[in-house]
Amino acid sequence: MGVADGHFHTAPATSYLRIYAPTLGVGEDLSSFREMVVNTNKDHEPRRGLEIGRRGLSIRGIDVVKDAEGYIGTFEIGLNFLPVLENVKKNTGFELGAFADDDLMSRIANSLPHPDAERIISGLRNIETTDWKTLKSVTTPELFSSIKEISTQIKTISGIDYGIVLIPLKDYKGLNIGVIVAVQNFETYQKQMSAAIVRAISFSLLQVVVLCGVLLVMIKVMFVRPVSAEGSSQ
Repeated sequence: MGVADGHFHTAPATSYLRIYAPTLGVGEDLSSFREMVVNTNKDHEPRRGLEIGRRGLSIRGIDVVKDAEGYIGTFEIGLNFLPVLENVKKNTGFELGAFADDDLMSRIANSLPHPDAERIISGLRNIETTDWKTLKSVTTPELFSSIKEISTQIKTISGIDYGIVLIPLKDYKGLNIGVIVAVQNFETYQKQMSAAIVRAISFSLLQVVVLCGVLLVMIKVMFVRPVSAEGSSQ
């Protein structure tokens, strides 16, 4: 299922036990950057969505923990993006990558090593990808210049068309913190399209020839013959 994190907290957002690293940061105050934890401990209502933690950006679900006497804290499960991206690739054929705000990642996700410079583009850091080589060839600062809604485009590189889908990545509060990029090489479709275009043009020319023939026949029937007949009668 891609579960990467399991984390118990006490109020307001104090680390009690990280299941994936039991000795890491016991007692650490997370309240400055883990608003999901703070708000869940505050109103005792479960939440789900995206948020950056010490181990990076995760798809999170958090709920309250109770004992016989009532509320005692929260427990959270975090999933990484790769299984999700791989599943989408399996169903669509697109290569995908998840990018998050590099400033936020650098400030909060300090348990992760800093990535190579090539994986940071226009202030966004690649956190997961199904094929970095493919993503690298199309992800440019211009591509990330303005990402406010889902958009699609076709980019030609070395004569090959690539279909690109950009999906804003929003945290649990709805704030834009990154983007999902989906890319597919359309070379095969280009060849098929070229053949289809040739067929379409040929068919269109055939239609024009047939139409001209029909027009000639109609002209002959409607005008030429009556005029000839009238001339003969005179």
